[in-house]
Amino acid sequence: MKERLTHNLGLKILSIVLAAFTWFLIMNVADPVVTQTFNNIPVQILNDNVLTNRGYQYTIESGDKVDIKVKGKRSIVDTLTENDFIATADFNSLTALFMASITVECTSEHASEVAISIKNETMAVKLEDQENKSFNVRIVLNGELKPGYYCYDTSCSPQLITATASVTQMQSVKEIVAIVDVSDASATFTADCELVAYDFQGNEIDSQKVSLSQTTVPVTVGIYPTKIVDIRITTTEEPADGYYVEKTEYAPQNIVIAADESALKNITEIEIPCSVAGASSNIEVRLDAEDYLHEHYGVDCFIADASSYISAVVTISPKVEKTLELNESSILPMNLADGLECVIYSVGSTVTVKGPAAELEKLTVEDLKLFIDLTGCISGTYSRQVKSRAEGNLEFRANDVMVRISEVSTESNPE
Repeated sequence: MKERLTHNLGLKILSIVLAAFTWFLIMNVADPVVTQTFNNIPVQILNDNVLTNRGYQYTIESGDKVDIKVKGKRSIVDTLTENDFIATADFNSLTALFMASITVECTSEHASEVAISIKNETMAVKLEDQENKSFNVRIVLNGELKPGYYCYDTSCSPQLITATASVTQMQSVKEIVAIVDVSDASATFTADCELVAYDFQGNEIDSQKVSLSQTTVPVTVGIYPTKIVDIRITTTEEPADGYYVEKTEYAPQNIVIAADESALKNITEIEIPCSVAGASSNIEVRLDAEDYLHEHYGVDCFIADASSYISAVVTISPKVEKTLELNESSILPMNLADGLECVIYSVGSTVTVKGPAAELEKLTVEDLKLFIDLTGCISGTYSRQVKSRAEGNLEFRANDVMVRISEVSTESNPE
C-alpha cells in the first residue's frame, strides 16, 4: 500500500500544484481584480465646533469633494456607487496650516474586500471672524391649490431667523426661505417647513457654510374658497352744466373673490362709485376693486384674480337743444279743487328742451308730460310755473303761464 502511494510521487505533487494553479487562473479570469474611480464624493465635516465655539467661521478653500480609487474583485466593485462611501474631515485634527485629513469609509457589506486610495487627502480651510445677521423669513408656496380655492395669507413664527456665517460668506446671503407644499389644499393648515439660505443668484447655500438659529419653522397658510361676482360701476355727482353722462364702459365685467364660505353667500356684485363732478370731457380711471370690497364687506374678503384693478371710461357729452311748439292743450292742470274750473292762457309759443341727442331726436311735446300745480288755488287769476313729469336726463325751459280759476257754472232746469 505504501509503495502505491509513493509511486510516482513527484508526478502526483506536480499534478496537485498544476491543478491549484489552474484553479487560480480560472478564478482570476472569471472574477479579476479591478480598480474603479469614484469622483466628487462630498466631504462631511466633523467637530467644526472647535472653531465656532471660539468665534470663528471658516471657508472651505479646497477639499469639499474628494476623488477615490477602489480596488477589488470585479463582482464586488461593479456593485458599488458613490453612495456606498462616506468621506469625512475631522477638525479636531486641524493642523497649524488649517489643513484637515480626509478619510473615506466604505459602507457596503463588502467593505473588507476592497481597498480605497484617496487622490486628494486633505481639506484646506480659511478662518474668518464670525458674523450674525437676522433675516425675515420669506414663505414660498410649492404646488397648486385645489381648483376653486385661494391662498390669502401666509405667516410663520418666529418671523426673524438669525444666520451665522463668516464675514465673507454672509455677504452672499440674500434671504432665508421656508418652502411649504400646498398641493391640492382646500383649507387653512399649519406645517413645519425646512429653512434654507439662498444667495443672490438664487442658489441654495450649503448648511455647513451658513448655520441658522433654527432649522424649521411652523408656517400657517390661509386658504379661502372663491367665487365669480359681477362688477358694477356707478357714477356719482353731476358733470359740468350743459353736459351729461352718455355711457360708462369698463373691463373686466366680473372678478374672482375669496372669502369665508358664509361671507361669499352674501356677495353678489361689487359696486364701485366713480365721480364725474364738474366733468366736461371723457373720464378714464383705474379703480381698485379690493378697496371697495374691503369697505363694504370687511378686510377678510380678497380679490383672487391676477389683478384687482378695473379700467373704466365714462363718456361725457354736451347736451343739445330742441324747440317744440307749445299750446294750452299741451299743459295739464293738476290738483284743482272740486267745484272749480280753469282756463290757461298767455302760453308762450315754444318750449326749449336740452338733453342727450338720442333722447331729443324723436321727442314730442306730449312726451314732456307738462303740467301746472294748482294746489290751494281758489277763484282768481294766477301765474304758474310749467313743470314736466318726463323721465330721463332732460332739461326744459318754458315761460310761466297765466291761469284763470272760477267756480263751475250751474244751469237751472225748469220743473
